[in-house]
Amino acid sequence: MLYVFKAFKKIGLQVTFLPENSRKIKPYTTILQQLGIEVLYGESYTGKKLESWMKENLKFFTHLKKYYFESINIKKVEFELFKKIDIIHVVRNYEYEYLQKRLNNKIIRNIPLFIFENQFEKIEKDFSKRKDLIF
Repeated sequence: MLYVFKAFKKIGLQVTFLPENSRKIKPYTTILQQLGIEVLYGESYTGKKLESWMKENLKFFTHLKKYYFESINIKKVEFELFKKIDIIHVVRNYEYEYLQKRLNNKIIRNIPLFIFENQFEKIEKDFSKRKDLIF
């Protein structure tokens, strides 16, 4: 995820990270913060407190709010597409393991993003001008 976060920062996005366990884990939290990534951790981001925080702050995460509900439908579409393709490429171990469990008859390859770390220097920030995306 570090390389994904770095890429987001390079194109000018604000990045906020909420660890699954809501814990401050050294040295990772410090590394992320030094990169300008907001890290949410502690009891304020667990259980009912997290739900309350999300209700109050979701308005600041416009893309998350807009696309959160769409992601459920997109997941269905993605799995329909997975049935029709021969090889699936992912960039994180989490996706690799997740898909391996659910699609054991498919070839799934994990391509780590760090090999592309220096490729984000000239990335187009205007999404309307981008083309040739691979999913």
